[in-house]
Amino acid sequence: MKRHHLFLCCFAASLISCSESKELTSMDILQKSIAYHDPDALWQVFDYRLQVDTELADSSIVKTVVEIDNGSAYFRYIQEEVNTDIAIRQDSCFAFDGNPIDCEATKTTRNYWLFLWGLPMKLMDEGTSVDSVFTEEKFEGVDCYKIRVPYAKDIWYFFIEKKTFALRGKTFYVDEERHLGEKMILTGEVNLDGLRLPKERKWVNTHDSLYVATDKLINFSKITSGN
Repeated sequence: MKRHHLFLCCFAASLISCSESKELTSMDILQKSIAYHDPDALWQVFDYRLQVDTELADSSIVKTVVEIDNGSAYFRYIQEEVNTDIAIRQDSCFAFDGNPIDCEATKTTRNYWLFLWGLPMKLMDEGTSVDSVFTEEKFEGVDCYKIRVPYAKDIWYFFIEKKTFALRGKTFYVDEERHLGEKMILTGEVNLDGLRLPKERKWVNTHDSLYVATDKLINFSKITSGN
C-alpha cells in the first residue's frame, strides 16, 4: 500500500513537472528575466546620470553622458567633444548647447538609449509583440532561451540564460534573409539599488562577425534635483 501511494505521488509530481514545462511561454521567460533584473520595478522611476564610453573599431572613444528620469519623462544627452547638449521632457525638446534642435532626432536618440538600457523591461511596453513560441540555443557558450520580437523595421532576438534568467545578449536583423544586422553581447553587471544593468555591451556584425563597438558603463550617480 505504501509503495502504491509512493508511486501515485511520484506520478502526480511528474505530471505537474511535464505540465509546467509544456506551459512555459515566452512571456513567462520574459517576466522571470524582469524579476531578475528589476525585482522592485525601479525602472519606472529610474533617475540616474550614466557616463558611457563607446570604444569604436578604430580604437577611438566616444564619451557620452545621459540623464534618465523616467518618473518625470526627462532625458538629457551630452557629448562635450562635439558640443552637443540636448534634452527632452515628455515631447518638449530644448538645447543647452545654444544650437538649433531637431526634436524628431532628439526623440529618436532618447528612444534608442531608453530601449537599450531599459531591457528587458522595455519589452513590456505597449504595442510590443513577443512571439509566444521560443527556442533554446547556446549564446556565447551559455544555455539560453531565445525569444523573438518583431518590430516594424527589424526583428530582434533576446537570449535569456536558462539558469538565472539574466539577459545575456540580443541580435537584431534589418534583413534576416541576408543575415544583415548586429549582435550585442552583454558582460558584467552593475547594481543600482537593486536594478541590474549590463557593465559592457559589445557589438559585432551578424553577417561577418566583424567588431563594431563596445559600450562601457564607466560611472553612474543619482540625478540632482532641479532638472
